[in-house]
Amino acid sequence: MTRSDRGGHVEQVVWKACEVFGRSVFPLQDFYPLVASILILKLLADIAEDRENGCSGGGPLLWRQIKLPSGLKWKKLVYSDSNLLDSRLTLAFQELERLNEEVFCDVFGRLGVYRLLEAKGMEGFLLKVVDVMQSLDLRPSRLGSASGLAEAYEKIAIEFMESKHGGGYPVPNAIASLMVEISDPKSGESVYDPFCGCGQLLARSFAYAGSASLIGQAQLGPDWALSKLNMFVNGVSEVRLETADVLRSPVLGPDAELPKFDVVLSNPPFGMGNWGSEAARNDRRFWRGVPPAGAADYAFLSHIVESMRDGGRAMVIVSLGSLFRGGSEAEIRKKFIQENIVDGVVALPPNLFSATRIPVAVVSFRKGRKVRDVLFVDASQEFVSGKGRNYLSKQSVARLADLFRRRESVLGFSRLVSPEEIESNNFNLNVSRYIERSEGQSIDLETIFSELQEMEDELSGVRSEIDRYIERLGPYRPNFRQSGNDLR
Repeated sequence: MTRSDRGGHVEQVVWKACEVFGRSVFPLQDFYPLVASILILKLLADIAEDRENGCSGGGPLLWRQIKLPSGLKWKKLVYSDSNLLDSRLTLAFQELERLNEEVFCDVFGRLGVYRLLEAKGMEGFLLKVVDVMQSLDLRPSRLGSASGLAEAYEKIAIEFMESKHGGGYPVPNAIASLMVEISDPKSGESVYDPFCGCGQLLARSFAYAGSASLIGQAQLGPDWALSKLNMFVNGVSEVRLETADVLRSPVLGPDAELPKFDVVLSNPPFGMGNWGSEAARNDRRFWRGVPPAGAADYAFLSHIVESMRDGGRAMVIVSLGSLFRGGSEAEIRKKFIQENIVDGVVALPPNLFSATRIPVAVVSFRKGRKVRDVLFVDASQEFVSGKGRNYLSKQSVARLADLFRRRESVLGFSRLVSPEEIESNNFNLNVSRYIERSEGQSIDLETIFSELQEMEDELSGVRSEIDRYIERLGPYRPNFRQSGNDLR
């Protein structure tokens, strides 16, 4: 079996292990973190076997440096007669956390692993899972690269995130690759993701640059834990991960200043309300304007731009609606253009994300630009149809990244637009405003309906906000209906 084949085998085994819980009384997705954790434990047991056999090479340096519980052996761990399997697994995870605080401290607890192991009737399911995992040979001396294992781990982490909670959505692999290639992180540079999810963009940046200083912030404890394990699987040791609300409690430097980074990559949630707008007027990050209370999109964008150092780059996934909405968002967008920090906008194909059908784009920011024009790219037709969703091919990723490097106009696909033309369009950054589809190019009705739905949702939010302001006026509130101006 080749190393690439071995990577596919790991993925097959992981999903087979997940399917064991299909007959449980609990939802299947509840067990994804447990399967991921047992996968990590199998890796560590195989690392221990390599060490015992004198095979110290192979795998990332972090794997070779990790401290292992004394006598860690897979067969002894899972097939021993002493105690129940759930107790032996619990002790193994606790010992790993104790021995490797920087890597594993509180990780398995935040993933809910201990709670699942204590659940009634788990023993039979666990025996089947470890039996499935037995077929994996994850010894670094045989595994070689960590890529196959990393891909299998990332897929199960993504599946868990998509099924369990809202907020930001995991990034499809092709989009993550596109964002990294365009931002082009160099060895030794700092890379930041303020809404890092399971750490996809950080891990991919590390693999691309060969070495980078990574920092990520996760809003939820399980996301933070998934990121920690993702960093370990990828062999990333130089990383700082925090759990906090990035808008209310940003990561601060030693002088209580917002740190600056060479590269910022992120996929923040769309239209998130209750983000802390009441305190934003006194926050220096929002000097361009305070975004609407009901939509944090431009709060995230403002934070990201303020986190870029001079010469820094950023790639951010946004909803198409955020490119043309009015009000305070339009004012912030205007200032972005006037500062000459918007480098390009790529409209992506519809239905790329399994957790949302909202049409999206990627916005590229760059500080210290030598040019003034903005590159608009209509990649909405650059997809391969798949089961239930669309995909961006590797060829399309390479084409788009090369287009950004060359910065050229291609009829019906890309166009360099001057800031004066953008200003004449009221600082609208919607790609369709600047690129006309060539004759014979299909019109995607699904995207059009999705855009209409998003605009209707926006209008509903605006009406609700107007209602709140009117209610505050009390007895002095005007009767809009009577005056013929029904804004609601």
